[in-house]
Amino acid sequence: LNIRNGRLQYYDMLRKALNYVSLETMEIEVYNRMPYTVDFRPTSVLDVDSNLIAGGYFSESRLGYMRDGVISAEIFDYPYPTGDVEGIYRGTVYQSELKAPHTRNGVLVRTLCSDSFELYAIEEDSLVRTYVHQYNYLPKVVNFGGRFGVDFKKSVSGYIRSYVTDERIYLLWSDQVYSDVSANGLYSDIIHVFDWNGQNVENYALPYKIAAFCVSGSSIYAVREYDDGTKVVKMSIER
Repeated sequence: LNIRNGRLQYYDMLRKALNYVSLETMEIEVYNRMPYTVDFRPTSVLDVDSNLIAGGYFSESRLGYMRDGVISAEIFDYPYPTGDVEGIYRGTVYQSELKAPHTRNGVLVRTLCSDSFELYAIEEDSLVRTYVHQYNYLPKVVNFGGRFGVDFKKSVSGYIRSYVTDERIYLLWSDQVYSDVSANGLYSDIIHVFDWNGQNVENYALPYKIAAFCVSGSSIYAVREYDDGTKVVKMSIER
C-alpha cells in the first residue's frame, strides 16, 4: 500500500493491475494494467507522477520502470554482489519493498532480510539512483536442488518495516534472525531515521516493541501487542 497525492495505491497481483483509491470517496478511480511476461514479473508497483516503478522478478534488472505504457530498457543493477544467483532468481532471494512519500519526488527500495536500502528519484523522465546505504547484512542464500531461496534461520532481519514522509525515512530495525522475528509478528523497538540524502539523522529506542507504524508530525502511531490483543498506540517523538 502507498498513499500519494491524496490517493491510495495498491497492486493487485491477481488482476496484475495497479489500483488507485480516492481517500475522499474510498472508491477505485482507475487502474493500470501491468505487463507480465516470463522475464518481467512485478510483485509491487508504485506510481510516482505517472512513472511506474516495479519490484519483483526480472531477468535483467533490479527494478522495472515504465512510462506512457512502455517498459524502459534501462538496467538497474543490484547494489551488492549476488554470487551464483542469476536472472529471475535474484528477485526471489533479494526481495524488495518499495515506498514513496506523499508528494516528494523520491522512492525507497528496501531489501528484505538485510540493512540494505536505496533511494531513487525521477530526473528528466528517467529513474535515477541517488543513494545506496552501506550494508552489513544480506540475505543468506540456500540452494534447494538448483532453486535459490533465503535461509531465514541464518539471515539477520535488518530493517523489517518502513514508513516515509516528504522529509524523513523511518526504518524499524532488528538484529535477530528473521525466522524468530517473523514468528513473533515482525515486532521491534528500534527505529532508525534517515533524510532523503541517506544521512542517519536520528535513532529511537522505543519503550516497547511495535509492528506496523506511521508517522505524522511529531507522533508515531503504531500497532502494539497486549495480553488481550493488539491495539494502536500513539507516541511522541522529538524532531
